[in-house]
Formats: sequence, C-alpha cells, structure tokens
Amino acid sequence: MDNDTYDALTNKSFNWLCPHCEITCFTNSYFSSSEGETTDNDDDTEDYDNDNKSGDDDITDSTKNKRKPASKKSLRKEMLFTTLNINFQSIMNKRAEWEAMIHELQPDFIHGTETWLDSSIENAECLPDGYALHRRDRSSGTDRHGGVFFAYRKDLPVNRRQDLETNSEMLWCQLNIQGRRPILFGTLYKPKHDDIETVEDLAVMLETINNHSKLKDVVIQGDLNQPNIDWVNKKVIVNHPASKITAERLLQTVQEHGLDQVVDKPTRLNSILDLVLTNNSSFIKNVEVIPCLSDHEAVLSVLNGFAQVKKKPPHKIYLKHKADVEKIKQDMKIFGDEVNLTVQEKWDMFDSKIKQVMDENVPTKMSSNRRNLPWFTRTHIRMCKKKGRMYSKAKRTGDQKDWEEYKEFCRTIKKRVEPRQKRVRGG
Repeated sequence: MDNDTYDALTNKSFNWLCPHCEITCFTNSYFSSSEGETTDNDDDTEDYDNDNKSGDDDITDSTKNKRKPASKKSLRKEMLFTTLNINFQSIMNKRAEWEAMIHELQPDFIHGTETWLDSSIENAECLPDGYALHRRDRSSGTDRHGGVFFAYRKDLPVNRRQDLETNSEMLWCQLNIQGRRPILFGTLYKPKHDDIETVEDLAVMLETINNHSKLKDVVIQGDLNQPNIDWVNKKVIVNHPASKITAERLLQTVQEHGLDQVVDKPTRLNSILDLVLTNNSSFIKNVEVIPCLSDHEAVLSVLNGFAQVKKKPPHKIYLKHKADVEKIKQDMKIFGDEVNLTVQEKWDMFDSKIKQVMDENVPTKMSSNRRNLPWFTRTHIRMCKKKGRMYSKAKRTGDQKDWEEYKEFCRTIKKRVEPRQKRVRGG
C-alpha cells in the first residue's frame, strides 16, 4: 500500500472495501488513528467501537455485524509463507538432522529433490508430524539416486495436479488462495546437464498452464543441474564443459513463458543449480541460500499469499508410559464372554470395554498444533544457530580453515542428535 492510500484511509471517514478479506468496513480509519503501526494488544478493538458510536444511527443492523478488519500487522503475518528448496542425496540417511532443520525453520512448503525413496518407505518416515506430502519416487529397477516430493503443512488446502505430470521427475501441486488466484507449485529434478528431454517436458507443461483459462501464479523449485548458465545476467557461460544446447533451451523456455529466476547466490560450488522460478516475482518477498545436508546449499524463500487454513481440531492422546498396567490387567479379567451374541456384537462389546479401561487407567492430554520435536533440546537449538554463524563466516571469508571448522561442527551436531533421536523414539 502506498503512502497516499494509507493517509487517505487514516484521515477520511467513508465506507471502504478491505483489499485482503473483501469485506465492506464502516470505520473512519483503516488503521489506528493514534499510531502508524498497530500493536499485539486489543487497543484497536476499543478504537473501533468508539469510532462507530457516533455513526450507529446511520448504520443498519446488517452492517453492524460486519467483521472488523484485521490489523496491518496481523495481515502481514497471515500472508507470509515460507518455502524450502532442498537437495537431500538420501533423506533417510539424514533423518535426525533433517527433522532438526525442519524444527528450526518451520517451513510451510518443502520442495525435495534426490530423495532416494522407494515404495518400502512410508510417508510418515520422511517428515515430522504436522506435514503431508506428495512424492514421485524413481521406479524399481532403475538408478534410485533421484526422486522428488512436495511437502506442506497439513492445515493448508493443497491438491496434487497429476494432469500436468510427465515421465520426467516433475511434480505439480496447487494451493487454493482465498480472494485471489491459486498458486501452482512445481518441483523439478533434472539429473544431468545434457538432459534436454526434461527441459522440453517443462516447456510443454508451461504452455499448457499458460493456455488454461484460469490464471495462476507459478512457482517452480528444484535442482536443474545446469552449471553453465549465468542466471544473474541471463546468458550461457562460454567455454564451459556442460551442454550448451540444453542451457540455451532452458533459458529460452524460461524467457518465453515470462519466468524470473530469483536465486542470485551459488548453491553448489560457484554455480546456481537449485532454482526458484516464478511468473510473478512480486509476491516473493525474500530469498536466502542457507547451509544444507548435502553438497548443495538449500534455498529458503518467503511468499506473500493468503490461504484458507483448515484447522485440525485437537484430539486426545493417551500417555501410555504412565498407564496403570496392573489395574488394566485386573479390569480386563472381569471381562466376560456372552455366548448368545453375534460376532459384530461381541466386537462392539470388546471395543467399548477396551476404551473404557483405557480412559480409566491411562492418563491423557490434548494434542497441540505446535510441531515440536521431543528429542530436540535447547542445546541442539543453540548448536544449530552456531552452525549458521559458522557457515556465514566461512562464506564471507572463503578461508579453508573456516570451512573445515564448519564441516567438523556439522559432524559434531550429527553425532549429538542422531543417538538422542533414536533413544527417545525407541529406535
């Protein structure tokens, strides 16, 4: 919002339409007239009530029930999504470090490449609680050093778009947005620098998306393994051993479909391999290259959008380690067997008895929406923050000694977190 619009909404008295929730409001200011920035308390509610007292006679009963617009600060919080683009080189070999990274960053969406997963591994083994995912593993009988997935918070309305998928390692998912066009997320892995088939498949899918009647914001993230493109200057690097034909075709595809590549720092050695492509760079607020779990760096980006969140109701959790086992055994001995009952009636009776005994002898608690790791302590949090500082120092100085210290500290973290994770989970 520009300054003129802000001043107009602050000082004028008229009915206005909230640009975010599209509800007509009847206050004489969009924001608090006493402050330029609202606070976390409920002072703005009092201001809202006082503003409307003088105009109650002119407002009908239906308009009195209109919802007060959210404050500028709360709107800003609600509209930000965090996405993580990460090359794993085997997610299962780095489970403890991976879960710690998720706990620290709390991303809303995750684009994963080189997952190295197969059908024997369940989704719940790949991610901590609170996330769902769609994935494309490499088929059995082929080199399993690939595969992609797209993970997201369970309370976000995400649907997979299999109609846009081809034989390439490409995955499409759609996020439905409240009051604006949806966001189409693409996760892509191009395993070789001369893999022009994947680039052609991408061009075909982008053409299909552009020809669709309903416009969408498109965000494509992944590892495209094209080291001979200078993404800052948008040109192919000459005298580079990587495929010039594939690089030119990829650049042509990006430019023909109006995409911007927003990562401007190397993600592996001196090359930008892990990309963030979008047809609407205005809603990407920030992009940061951060230390990762493999020889690639990860890309953390912030998107500006507002989705209709599906809140999961809290549910009861039995604390089995605090159960009165002896009392449970005694109560179950009393359980009798009625001969004249059908199989279904016997099962219903058994099921109700089990639930009754558990409720009486096993303490419970209600689930929380927070995604906490029980094995991840404050010490681990401090170590992760120190790891980030050591990475920033090594990137800034380029000193080999700093890089060796950073790598050694990463190995120390791994030795600390993996045993505790297995111990807490009983693995």
